[in-house]
Amino acid sequence: MFDSLKLAIVDVETTGGSALFNRIIEIGILRIENGSVTQTFETLVNPECRIPPMIESLTGITDQDVEGAPNFRSIAARVRELLDGAVFVAHNARFDAAFVRNEFERIGEPWSAACLCTVRLSRRLYPGFRHHGLSSLIERFGFACDRRHRALDDARVVWLFLEHARRDVPEERLNRSLKALLKTPSLPPNLPAGALDKLPTGPGVYIFKDSVGQALYIGKSLTVRSRVLSHFSSDHSSGKEMRLCQQTARIEAHPTYGELGALFLESHLVKQMLPLYNRHLRYARRLTVIRPSTPQNGFHTVQVATLAPDAGVELGEVLGIFRSARQAKDFLAEAAKASQLCPKLLGLESGKGACFAYALKRCKGACIGGEKPVAYNFRLEEVFRNRRLRVWPYSGPVLIEEKQTDASAGHLFIVDQWNLMHAFNYSEDGLSRFLPQAHGFDYDAYRILVRYLFAKPRTVKPLSTTELKRLLAQAGVLPAADEETHFWEHAMPTQSDSALPVWSATEASA
Repeated sequence: MFDSLKLAIVDVETTGGSALFNRIIEIGILRIENGSVTQTFETLVNPECRIPPMIESLTGITDQDVEGAPNFRSIAARVRELLDGAVFVAHNARFDAAFVRNEFERIGEPWSAACLCTVRLSRRLYPGFRHHGLSSLIERFGFACDRRHRALDDARVVWLFLEHARRDVPEERLNRSLKALLKTPSLPPNLPAGALDKLPTGPGVYIFKDSVGQALYIGKSLTVRSRVLSHFSSDHSSGKEMRLCQQTARIEAHPTYGELGALFLESHLVKQMLPLYNRHLRYARRLTVIRPSTPQNGFHTVQVATLAPDAGVELGEVLGIFRSARQAKDFLAEAAKASQLCPKLLGLESGKGACFAYALKRCKGACIGGEKPVAYNFRLEEVFRNRRLRVWPYSGPVLIEEKQTDASAGHLFIVDQWNLMHAFNYSEDGLSRFLPQAHGFDYDAYRILVRYLFAKPRTVKPLSTTELKRLLAQAGVLPAADEETHFWEHAMPTQSDSALPVWSATEASA
């Protein structure tokens, strides 16, 4: 199989590690056909930007060296000719292929190719060794390399490794490894073989971890395996995605029974594990709200307040929730400009007399009685129309069930006043905890529930105090109840059951 493959062994030197923002400064290509080198290509490339001192020190390539070199557009036809119809081979192929792909995209030419990563091949063929970087291969096998970190010299080392493997490894094993790597997606170099085999194809949460077990990124999907693969197919177009994939050494997956379970589990795990590349769901130690304050001469005023996360929140009194006081004040400042509201009444300025915005004709004079309160208050109300929390549409707690079609197991969520109070797994064996018991208002849980309930008709069951106690007793949260039957076995109505009170989200929003 090896001799039948057409290969293009490629190495690039670049101005940095991000294929999206950095550029190629040198490229080397060896074209291999019938097991022999047929063409060789090497050139410096003008990146049309400065080369960082660290890169100059590593490669020896300076701004003066590339000043008169061709840009990528000038060599694109030759590069494409050498790559055409060949397997793209590189040591950490995702890195080199991503830079080549983005250089082509910058000149409006799409490019793609099957990739073979020799880091991954080395791991398969020589699993007893810990390190598989190019420098490790040079030292381990005694390869000659006159100019380390120069494109053509590094590409030649890759070819030396392939020739060594062809002589050293039994043909059947080598062919089996090549077939496996060419069939599977080009995964990050630190990810072990078979890392995707056990990923669920259905809904759930996945966790990317680094080599020491630190969580890098937590995501959720209705099709976990496909979503994980999409990360690896798009890392060339995002600096964040590329850094994430280069650091990923392990993937964990937690299947759920549906979308809602995946959303809640993702939110919980992000707050618990604080992964490096998640920002929007990280746990806020305090809750920032804007709420009404004491009116001044008939004009409504507001204040920014910071609450503990477990503090009781009167939803009707909250005009908006924000992740920080700075975000809340920025929102008020933008609202003042857009709606000609008074910064003093919004708590953004202090002092006597007119606000500074009045002198700039950005305030209609509410601070000095220059307009009627009713007009000002109407504009203020409009600003917060879409920021207010929705009123809880039930008289008390409700039960939401989630399961896959015809499944005898699933999730049960107990929710009240937009608070996720309890989350259980249920099966024929009984109830078990799905998530820890929640305490206090969680803005992320609120947003999840609003989107979930109002996206399309959902069936939920209002719970009486007796029903709630019975369910919690059977879950072991309260002392055991007298009833022998399991509450969850008949908690949710069937499509034809009209005896139980059922509320549909679309009915409440009408």
